[in-house]
Amino acid sequence: ASPLTHAVVALSLGTAWSCPRPAWSVLVLGVVCAEIPDLDVIGFWFGVPYGHPLGHRGFTHSLLFAGWLAGAVVGFGFSGDEWRSRRGRLWLYIFFATASHGLCDALTDGGLGVAFFAPFDNTRYFFSVSSGGRVPAVLARCLLSSRGESPPQRNRLDLDSLYRLCRIVGMATTPSSLPAKVELLEEL
Repeated sequence: ASPLTHAVVALSLGTAWSCPRPAWSVLVLGVVCAEIPDLDVIGFWFGVPYGHPLGHRGFTHSLLFAGWLAGAVVGFGFSGDEWRSRRGRLWLYIFFATASHGLCDALTDGGLGVAFFAPFDNTRYFFSVSSGGRVPAVLARCLLSSRGESPPQRNRLDLDSLYRLCRIVGMATTPSSLPAKVELLEEL
């Protein structure tokens, strides 16, 4: 899946986690953690084969890595007393944002699959339904600014539209009413 897909999924999860509006710093941290698993491509430069447990879509795409990263981020970044009551929710958000990377990659039809259970089992998995690994054009159009800027600026991300879109996607995982979803769609 593309880096944009991983970012949108992490933002969507983050908007579902916190109401009415989560802190941007926590959302950005979720996006960073959702992108980190692809740092395993550095292994190619050192001769690590694709199918190796430390190869691409190996350990860094596993559920164990997602749990470890969430623990490290929350343990080091949110150790103050003011975070005590929210650490569990932060850990869950960071875990799911990181784990979503492997889940999205398993929806593609490229590579050897994802080693969800590495390092204990290096079996690579795909889901039976494939997205082809591309963000649909409709999603891309929703993210691009449509405020009539000149062509060089037209393709920049409109963060307000991105936030509203993520709230819509996030609402699929939280109880809400249909009118709220329609209202957010109309804002786009």
